[in-house]
Parts: sequence; structure tokens; C-alpha cells
Amino acid sequence: MLRLVVGLGNPTPTYKRTRHNVGRDFVDALCGTDHLSDFRTQGQVEVTKAFEPNDIFVLKSLSFMNESGPALLGFMKKKGIKPEEILVIVDEFMIPFGTLRLGLKGSAGGHNGMKSIIEVLGTQEFKRLRVGIGPVPDGQDPADFVLRKFTPTEQNALPRIFDAIRTCIQLFHQEGFEKAATLTNKNHLDPS
Repeated sequence: MLRLVVGLGNPTPTYKRTRHNVGRDFVDALCGTDHLSDFRTQGQVEVTKAFEPNDIFVLKSLSFMNESGPALLGFMKKKGIKPEEILVIVDEFMIPFGTLRLGLKGSAGGHNGMKSIIEVLGTQEFKRLRVGIGPVPDGQDPADFVLRKFTPTEQNALPRIFDAIRTCIQLFHQEGFEKAATLTNKNHLDPS
């Protein structure tokens, strides 16, 4: 069962539309397209509900990326949500821009937000949707690359990527993880 969707990112406007913030930017876009109620601040997170019949929490942290875990855990404890009931939307520079990969578990892979969540939850066994933001250009430091803004062509493609993320979550919610993973993981969006 899916009870909570988490969009990883940094909270200040400086990071908006950067590659590292694609999870958080999706959550913001979802609220605009679905006309959801305003976010309510609860502790160190902002939260609303979405996905018919509006029974899934959608969350973004007020903490910076590398402190995502404690903020998330506080909310999960308050609502009685287990790790296996969450989906974390996270950027992934190792896969091409426009590619989505829905998975059951895995390591942090060097991602500080995921590392924080894994450390605090004490498990790698939670679902994640990796959103491709790569590849990193030759000779460029990945840490710098993820903090750069998307190119104009990529920015134009983001609404289609966000639609694909939304479809993936709806499939997961309505028809189960396996069907959502099968349909999501075989597709790739051409940004041009």
C-alpha cells in the first residue's frame, strides 16, 4: 500500500529548477496541475494529500537535502507510516534525462538525501522513483552538475516528465507496484 510520496530537494528558491531538486519540483508542479489544497506545515515538513480519493500524503521537507531523513521520520511516526508504505522521488545523474526507474529498494548510491533517509529509517527497503537527470558531461564534477539549472530544452520537457511521474504514482496506487514498474521502467522520454 502506498501512503506517502516524498519529493526530495532543497527548500530555498535558489535550488528551484536545478537537477538536484527534481523531486521537490515535481511535488510543486503536482499541486499546480491538480489544484490541490495548500501545503500545511507539520514540524519540519510541508504536506498535502493527493491521488484519488486524495488519500496519499505528498510531502516536501523544510530541511536541506542532507537532513531529509529526520524530517521525514518525524512525520512518519506521527501518522504511523511504515517504510514500505513510502515512495521517494529522487534525482539520479547516472541515468539519462527523461528516464524513470521505479524500484523496491537499494543503496543511497552517493545521494546525500537518500543516505539521510536510509540512516534514519534503518533500512534500504522503501520504494523509490529515480528520475534521470544525466548524463554528467565529461570532465564535470557530478556535485556541481546536480546543482546546475536544467537547459532550456530540458526545462521545456519537464512538464512531460512530471506527467509521467504522476502516471507512475497513479498506476502504483491503483494497480500495484509491479504493473507501475513494468510500464514505467520500459519508457524513456526524448527531451527534444
